[in-house]
Amino acid sequence: MKKTIFIILFTLLSIAQTSPDILPKDLKFYIYYLASDELEGRFTGSKGEQLAADFIKNHYQKLELKPLFNDSYFQEFDVLTKIEVEQNNYLNFRISKEIINAKLYQDFIPLSISDNMNNNNQEIVIAGFGISTKEYDNLKDINLQNKLVIIFDDVPEKFEKNRNFNFDTRTKIKFLIDKGAQNIAIIRYPNDLQTKLPKKIKLDMSPVYKGRSIILLHPEFAKNIFAKANILYDTLYQSYKKLNNEKSLVIKNIALEKSSVELKRINSKAKNVAALLPNSQSDEYIVIGAHYDHLGWGEFNSLYQNDTPQIHNGADDNASGTAGVLELAEYFKHNPNLSKYNLVFVNFTGEELGLLGSNYFVKNSPIPMHKVKTMINMDMIGRLDSLKELTINGTGTSSIWKGIIDSLNNFYNFKIIKVDDGYSPSDNTPFYSQNIPVLFFFTGIHSDYHRPSDDAEKINYNGQADVLNFVKDVVAAMNNKVIDVIITPRKQESRSSFRVYVGTVPDFSYNGQGYKISNIAKNSPGEKAGIQGGDIIIKFGDIDVANIYDFTFALSKYNIGDEVEVIYIRNDQTLKTKLMLSGR
Repeated sequence: MKKTIFIILFTLLSIAQTSPDILPKDLKFYIYYLASDELEGRFTGSKGEQLAADFIKNHYQKLELKPLFNDSYFQEFDVLTKIEVEQNNYLNFRISKEIINAKLYQDFIPLSISDNMNNNNQEIVIAGFGISTKEYDNLKDINLQNKLVIIFDDVPEKFEKNRNFNFDTRTKIKFLIDKGAQNIAIIRYPNDLQTKLPKKIKLDMSPVYKGRSIILLHPEFAKNIFAKANILYDTLYQSYKKLNNEKSLVIKNIALEKSSVELKRINSKAKNVAALLPNSQSDEYIVIGAHYDHLGWGEFNSLYQNDTPQIHNGADDNASGTAGVLELAEYFKHNPNLSKYNLVFVNFTGEELGLLGSNYFVKNSPIPMHKVKTMINMDMIGRLDSLKELTINGTGTSSIWKGIIDSLNNFYNFKIIKVDDGYSPSDNTPFYSQNIPVLFFFTGIHSDYHRPSDDAEKINYNGQADVLNFVKDVVAAMNNKVIDVIITPRKQESRSSFRVYVGTVPDFSYNGQGYKISNIAKNSPGEKAGIQGGDIIIKFGDIDVANIYDFTFALSKYNIGDEVEVIYIRNDQTLKTKLMLSGR
């Protein structure tokens, strides 16, 4: 990562001129600023994001493109950007008349999914690994209400090679909650007494578990507490790990005196940036977009393994896509006759936090979404390799895509990897969920992904210019085509693959209670049962659903052909339906 000097960059910005043509030097100009240290990784809602937004806005103003949001290029919305540990966090144990006070950060720390709450005078239950399945059940015949439940975050040795969703920490939390647990302590890395707890809470966009206190407990502190109760920590842990012990253990001579969790969730203003190149002969639109946010100092989803924070500049992810939108905006401004559509150029924020900006745009669009003929998304288009591999997602979302792509590629000679699916972990997904055809251009993953080393000097600027010329030609080729849409069922309801299929598309921007649906696949079990986009599922069968993880957990409990009652909320009304689960 190379440190840049802001005053020199500012001077360059004020005098630089980019070309109407798509040129590597233009892309280099954009990316070296957007991926500079001064923008500190462009984290959503940060000062660096604002600097990037202003840079994008100034470019659109220079081109005299029309602001998309009334008289503004900015579309603002609130987003959770920080979780702080407040003063009222404590964990105290009682042994006879002795009180043992755990130290915050050293012995325990709350998890971001914990609610703010107090607990007093509770028995302690050691619930093994917190697993509850047919093959292995730590929670059989145990009542966890009004108790502090401690679990080792591990799996039995016999399941080590075949870990599945049931062994995930969030699934364990769901197991415990279903058994009545309100106060949960998780021993992460239970066999590593030298491990250190984090000194601050890492941002997590997952909803809070209402009425539940959830903390991490340091293994060494747990070992000392167990010893006070005459329990050998290592012996107990190994009995669960190697000896197939499944039984939970109620501790009689030590209890929780009192505990408290108090977290402060801080919202910031984030902003999408967008401009319009109008065409008076059309009332239809093509959206060309990319996200411009990144990971800041690694606050969220970083793969960087080091205690010393570093700026994640995100040159490829996604200064490259942002530069692509800016360059295409300039190109089409000087060549307006190449597209018969109104062209919307939009730079999303909050993609790294869960497609927040694109979801907000789709739900609060200043243009009628039913008039959007397609959305073209560019995410990480700066690392074209020597094989010229270019991945294009969404090639099955319209019948015209493959013919256009193959015809144009006779000139460009990319090694194109076509992916039919219109759903992906990028900003095309909210558009496809609105039945809009999409194309998502991507030059591939690399070792610098989500690390501080994703810097501007590693971009293949000539290769990126080729990709953008290809995208430009795809846009132009739409003029003589009827753009239809093909809706295919999403391959997975979520990150885990189960046999059963409902047909829901998650609303990734939602962080309230329940599992909110953005769209539902045609002729799917969900649609046949009357479920619609915007509905919030709160119960699936006999399982309460507080978030997407609970919904995924619920799916794992059923088989093809099962009839399941679903309780959901629509427009503040609680409704019920029954659906018949099918296969994919």
